[in-house]
Amino acid sequence: MKALSLRQPWASLIADGRKTIETRTWRTRYRGALAIHASARPHDDLPTGGIIAIAWLYDCRPMAADDEAHACIPLYDGAYAWLLSDVQPVPLIPCKGMLGLWTPSEDIARMLPSAQLMT
Repeated sequence: MKALSLRQPWASLIADGRKTIETRTWRTRYRGALAIHASARPHDDLPTGGIIAIAWLYDCRPMAADDEAHACIPLYDGAYAWLLSDVQPVPLIPCKGMLGLWTPSEDIARMLPSAQLMT
């Protein structure tokens, strides 16, 4: 399993199912379970500093104008759409995030419901 750190409110928008496309300026070949980590930067009353959801990353392709509503942002040059499904919110699992895709420690991974995700 991999993890991706995002600032709030983007992490919570994914956790509650309103954001089904994450965008990055780089693509990934990774497919599978993806822990959604809310960075430690405070934002209103949203959870920060830990994993708040698990999603299934099933595709990555250049972003199109039709993706804007699902990404919750306008199209921008060089954007890749990371397509997410089967999102499962989890109670906050405190941990430090990282830039890029990263692998959670074994202790953290054991707390995640990755076996329940279906492709």
